[in-house]
Amino acid sequence: MQDRLLKYKFTPYLVIFLFWNIIAVLATTLLYAQFVNTYPDASWLGFFYRQAPIWYIWMFFTPLILWLVNFGKKSNFSLPKNILTHLLVASVLFLIYGFLVGIHSLNLNQKLVWSTSVIYPSASRSFVLNFASNCLIYLLIVFVGVGLQWYQSLVNTQQARLKLELHNSELHAQLVEAQLQTLTRQLQPHFLFNTLHSIASLVRTQQNSLAIQMIADFSELLRHTIQQGEENFATIETEVAFIEKYLNIEKIRFQDRLEVSIQVSTEAKPMLVPSLILQPFIENAIKHGISSKSDNGCIEVVIGLVAQQLDIQIRDNGVGLSKGWKLTDNQGVGLSNSLHRMEKVYAQNFSLNLNNHPEGGVLVHLQLSAQAPIHAKSPIEHAID
Repeated sequence: MQDRLLKYKFTPYLVIFLFWNIIAVLATTLLYAQFVNTYPDASWLGFFYRQAPIWYIWMFFTPLILWLVNFGKKSNFSLPKNILTHLLVASVLFLIYGFLVGIHSLNLNQKLVWSTSVIYPSASRSFVLNFASNCLIYLLIVFVGVGLQWYQSLVNTQQARLKLELHNSELHAQLVEAQLQTLTRQLQPHFLFNTLHSIASLVRTQQNSLAIQMIADFSELLRHTIQQGEENFATIETEVAFIEKYLNIEKIRFQDRLEVSIQVSTEAKPMLVPSLILQPFIENAIKHGISSKSDNGCIEVVIGLVAQQLDIQIRDNGVGLSKGWKLTDNQGVGLSNSLHRMEKVYAQNFSLNLNNHPEGGVLVHLQLSAQAPIHAKSPIEHAID
């Protein structure tokens, strides 16, 4: 509000006008209260007529003094040069003040005669009597001018700091965006090559019809990946559609030995998450869990909102984790990539646990902020905010 007021062209003059009028009113009221008993016939307006012109002189001097303070700073005047300039200007203003007050005094006493012999003594007397108070008033105006300069400098410094912080935030956002895109590009070839390897395995075992079907499904998966383009984020609904296509390919490889169950709550579907965040966990469940089983494999995916958190559970009925298994020591390309991307987006506001399920297999439990301030086009800008 204050910054806006300072931008208006006539605001300083309005403030000066109001200030000196307040001083005139206060001085008049003080004198009126002091002499009302001595001069019963006197009125407040009469005292105001006597006092106001004296203060109005300073009202017209003030803009000049403030301009001089500002001019001295802009011109980089040295301290001695500043003092000398103010002494010269103050001397001229005091002479003008003495002359005007002298005329005002003569006019009040009905003795005004436009003669040097009459005006000079009155002006000289006014100059001498008011010299000390005039020096004090002049210094106070100079101090106000310096204070305003300091305040404006402080405002400018704060604005510059905010601009610098915004610029740094934008640079950080661009850096994180570039890092996320790099990680996404790294992940896409990883699972695409794994899928091609599965197709090659079917061809080597002369399961050509299954290989052809897998190629058709793979082309659809590839089209989906290309459509995502450079997007670093996708809705849960889009992610689930993607892993369904991926699992369709895996079902062909496992034929009748793989069962899939996916449950997604309605309120979780529009939530945004880093793209391809689910696929590495599905791939690990198949590669390290179900592939080692001789009987049927099963993958269950349950996604919902729990206590303002996006709750994702992925369970397989595979061989489970080996004894002493630690997440920090067993991170392949996909899992490591997913962790890095979640750290970039959510910092420490996410949790990931991989444990053996009591009924067999592994349970991946992932919790993300359901209120993550991200959107499809520019997620990191909002995340920084």
